[in-house]
Amino acid sequence: MGTYTLSSKHYILPDSVQYALLDMGDESTFNFKSPGSEENLRSFFHGDDWQALDSVMDTILLKKGGKNLNSLYMINPLNSPPKNLLQASVNKEIELTGYDLSMGEVQHEGHVQLHFYWKSIKKTDRKYTVLITLVDSRGQTLYEKPHEIAYRIHPTREWREGDVVLENYWFVMPSGLSQESVELRVGIYDAEKHELQVF
Repeated sequence: MGTYTLSSKHYILPDSVQYALLDMGDESTFNFKSPGSEENLRSFFHGDDWQALDSVMDTILLKKGGKNLNSLYMINPLNSPPKNLLQASVNKEIELTGYDLSMGEVQHEGHVQLHFYWKSIKKTDRKYTVLITLVDSRGQTLYEKPHEIAYRIHPTREWREGDVVLENYWFVMPSGLSQESVELRVGIYDAEKHELQVF
């Protein structure tokens, strides 16, 4: 909200802060909106030089200096197309053109690395969100996790027509799952309009 807690005094991040550990999926932080909330978030990421060091789910570790968020997402990257092609359009505004999936190693051992390849078909005023769902062989939902596309930093309503956004997301499989196979489903929804499309 841009102010100190329970105050109207404007908050300025001290220059001494060199690292930031942020849970971008924390609704108790990001669902409290003020007229300047989105501008505050934008100025935080684009006003200072932040480098993304690592991420797990929606928690990201940043270091001041470098201005590089490529480990989270890239706009119009120069790289090869996805291994798994899709043409999953949402309201003819954005499209999930494909994805890559692989298992992580070292500090990401046991995590699933998902690369989402997004494309802006036309300018939209919607702020789309991903819903990742694990389903068992009987069609029962085992787990659901929402994820703001591009970690709220570059929301879909800021995309330009024709933009391609490559997003890297480390998904942690929940503990306690049985040994049977599970299906991973991805849905896109607009929380403001209560609409969901599943791919």
